Amino acid sequence: MKILVITERLPSKIGGGAARQLNLIKHLAHRHEFTLASFSSPQDAHRIEEIRPYLKRVEVVWMPERQLPMHSRLYWQLNAWSHSLFAPYPRRGRFKEAQEMRDVVGRLHSRHHFDIVQIHQAYLAETLSSKITAKKVLDMHDVLSDYEHRAMATVSRPSHRFHAWMEWQKMRVYERRQVRKFDHCLTVSEVDRASLLELVPDAPVTIIPNGVDTDYYQPSGCPAKGNNLVFFGSMNFQPNVEGVLWFYRSVLPLVREQIPDIHFTIVGWQPPQEIIDLGADPAITVTGEVDDVRPYIDGAAVVVVPLHLGSGTRLKILDAWAMEKAVVSTSIGAEGLPAKPEENLLLADEAGSFAAAVVRLLRDDSLRDRLGQNGRELVLATFDWNIIVSRLDSIYTSLT
Repeated sequence: MKILVITERLPSKIGGGAARQLNLIKHLAHRHEFTLASFSSPQDAHRIEEIRPYLKRVEVVWMPERQLPMHSRLYWQLNAWSHSLFAPYPRRGRFKEAQEMRDVVGRLHSRHHFDIVQIHQAYLAETLSSKITAKKVLDMHDVLSDYEHRAMATVSRPSHRFHAWMEWQKMRVYERRQVRKFDHCLTVSEVDRASLLELVPDAPVTIIPNGVDTDYYQPSGCPAKGNNLVFFGSMNFQPNVEGVLWFYRSVLPLVREQIPDIHFTIVGWQPPQEIIDLGADPAITVTGEVDDVRPYIDGAAVVVVPLHLGSGTRLKILDAWAMEKAVVSTSIGAEGLPAKPEENLLLADEAGSFAAAVVRLLRDDSLRDRLGQNGRELVLATFDWNIIVSRLDSIYTSLT
C-alpha cells in the first residue's frame, strides 16, 4: 500500500509523538511504501536522516523558530485574550504554514495516488484539501479537548479561567468537526477513546497504544550513579516544564531533608530559561538535547514523572520500564497505562507522598529491582512495537 503520513515535526526517537510516528513507520516499512510530509524547524533538519531509511520520499515545510518581541509576556497575554474573544477557532486550529503544506500534500497525492493519508493530530487536517481521495486516518497522540479541559482546572484566577474555558469549548467544537472528516481514528488509550466517543459517538476508533523499542531500550545491568533521579522528555512541552518545576520546588526539598546527596538530572531538548536556570543548583543537571537518552536513564536510581497535565500515554514510562528502572509517577503521568502500584511503579500526586515514594525507593534496592523487572516484563508482553503495528496494519487492510 502507498501511505502518506503528515506530522507536526520530523519523526525521531527523541520521544513523545515524534517517537510514536518513527516507530509506526519503521515497523511497517517492510510492508508498505511510506511518504512523509512534515513540518520542521531548520535546526532539526538532521533528523531527516533518522527516518529516511524507512521512506520512499520525504518533503518538509520549514517553520523557523519564532522569537517573541520585547515585553513578550504582555504581548502573549494580549494576543491570547484577543484570540479567545474574537477568533472562532482554538489557538491550535489555524497556522499560516497550513496552506503551504496543503499545496505539498496536493502535489504529492496527484503524482503518487496514495491509498491512505494518515494525519498526526486533529489540527493537521487543515493541510488536507477536498480533492484528496485516499482513505484518511487520524492518529490522535492526545485528545486535545481533554488537554484544554485539564489546563482549565489548573487555573485559579477568574479571568484566566474564563480564557481557558473559551479555549476548551472552541477545541471541543473544532475537534468534533475535524474527526468527522476521517475514515478511522486511532487513540493511545481507553481513556482517550472514551473521550473521543463522547465528542463523536459514531466515530470509528481503535486503540493503537504507544509502544517501546525493546531492542533499543535494554537494561545494561550496571548500577545506578548514586542517588540520581532522572526526568526525561521534550522540554518545549509545557506540561513537562510545569511538572519539573513543581518537582524541584515542592518535592525535591523534602527528599533532600532525608537524602542530602540527592541529584536530579533533567534531560530533554529545548529547555526554556526557567529550566536552564535550575542548573545553577549544584544538585541539578540540565542537559538540553542529547543524541542518546539511554545512558541517562541507565544512570538513574529512580525515574520521576511528576506530571499534572496532559493526555495520551507517557512513552517515558515505557522507556524506563524497558530499561528495568523503578518509576515514581503522578496518576496523570501514568494515565492510560496498566500501572499497578507496588507491582510496576509507585504512584503519588501530592508533594509529600511523592517525596516519600522517592526516598523509599532510594533506600530499598530490592523494591527498585522488582519494580524495574516487572516493568520490563510488561512492555515485552504488551508494548513491543512489533505487536502493536500488526493492529494498525489490519486497519489499513480493512480500509482499502
